[in-house]
Amino acid sequence: METQQLDYSTAPAAFLHCAVADCPVASTCLRAQAWQHMAKERRWASVVNPSQVRPGKDCPFFRESAPVVYAWGFAGMQRRMFPQQYAVFSRRLMAHFGRNGYFIRRRGERVLSPQEQRLVRETLKAVGVADDLPFDHYEQRLHWTEE
Repeated sequence: METQQLDYSTAPAAFLHCAVADCPVASTCLRAQAWQHMAKERRWASVVNPSQVRPGKDCPFFRESAPVVYAWGFAGMQRRMFPQQYAVFSRRLMAHFGRNGYFIRRRGERVLSPQEQRLVRETLKAVGVADDLPFDHYEQRLHWTEE
């Protein structure tokens, strides 16, 4: 994502910014881009301690500025599973997300981060279902969250 295309208005208030301007990956790091595009009316911002930054992609604070794929819902997956597979699948995910959290995500009322998508896919595989089943809907967005 190029610097001038960043939509800073979608950034959470507590997102960690990076002010290390001479970093070789600043042009592709969301934290550096956020620092450059911070709204002038913001009175405060969370900033990474520059002494903790390791310039380059191996920096623990590096966050790719390109959009990532988020998924919504996985109710359609149930139709492609045997009842016993679905019973184990849903129990395992309820143990992770909680009962309400599971159903909220299943219905597509809360977006699934890339990490949560991996968990769903790993759970599919663990119960013997092909992990290439599609989620109900996909969208690309910036990875602002700290998950």
